[in-house]
Amino acid sequence: MVPGLILIVAGIVLAAVVVTKPVTNLKDIPGAVWTPIQSQNPVNPSVLSPASEPYNRAGPWGYGPMPVGGQFALNILASGPVRVIVASVSSDQTLETVYNKFGTSFFEPVPASGGTYQVQVTNEGTSSVEIMSGSNVFAQQRITTYETSYPYVAWGSLVAVLGVALVVVGYILKPKRKLSKR
Repeated sequence: MVPGLILIVAGIVLAAVVVTKPVTNLKDIPGAVWTPIQSQNPVNPSVLSPASEPYNRAGPWGYGPMPVGGQFALNILASGPVRVIVASVSSDQTLETVYNKFGTSFFEPVPASGGTYQVQVTNEGTSSVEIMSGSNVFAQQRITTYETSYPYVAWGSLVAVLGVALVVVGYILKPKRKLSKR
């Protein structure tokens, strides 16, 4: 019976082991979403004119200050090639480009940690390009939460049940005392 009691205590201790680990997720920043992406063309705001015409760009949109460890999530689809530029705006209003790509689809994160940023979409070609419905850019920040888990609860329960079984078997198989007759 004593080994069974030891196993019960060991199982309870094992099941009570707590592990806390950090979990980092991305969370959208409220109010830092640009959708739909539109040009300044009042007639057709989803179309970017050719490079030689006045409404050849959408933006720049600015957002700041970005949290440390933040990023922009690009979700841009165009009917033709466009240039997407994400730039950091310094205190003296100069721009430092952190992302500059040319193509028709942009579905990727762009790191942007601290400071103010601007996003711009430009048609550099010779024909009109439509920014497809649902295209957007939004800012995100990393949020760290702490998750508590009990990783050994199954093993601890098994050990405790084994201990209970040993105690019960030990009690049942315990030799009975014989009373002597006087």
